[in-house]
Amino acid sequence: MLSVSSLTLARRQILICVMNVLIIKSAGLYLVTTIQTLTANVMNTRTEEILARFSASWTKTEAHYDDLINNYHGWDRVIPIRSYISKLKQEGEDKFFRLGTSLDSLMISRSVEFGLRPDQKYIKIEALDVYDFKITLQDGSKVYRAYKVTTLENSQLEKLLVTLKSTLVD
Repeated sequence: MLSVSSLTLARRQILICVMNVLIIKSAGLYLVTTIQTLTANVMNTRTEEILARFSASWTKTEAHYDDLINNYHGWDRVIPIRSYISKLKQEGEDKFFRLGTSLDSLMISRSVEFGLRPDQKYIKIEALDVYDFKITLQDGSKVYRAYKVTTLENSQLEKLLVTLKSTLVD
């Protein structure tokens, strides 16, 4: 069965779709591809955009903590958070999470967009002192887990990251 379409997709016109094979006209040239390949290309573009947004959030958050540490007196308590961000980035976690801040608290989420909706889960790390941290896994006002720890190198925080990583990117 032959299906003719004049659907425009990213400046390319899909001319004919037969049995999952597409003939696409782009810049005067004709391209033959499958729906699966086209879908994969769209997915790759979306993935690249998400990774770019995640990466930008890490850069901005690192700069925020660097500014607090280097330019303001009394912010030594966030040095361990800044070190933890570097450790996570070195381990490749910047490909899985978006970072942000709420005042001086570190927010770790899977949100594609800036800001969090009330239904989105996130980890919040609050530096109460240099060796005193409050860590929560929550969404909106609902707290799922809460810990008070003396170091960010602990299994409870690692388990929270694994839990958060298992949620969908949205």
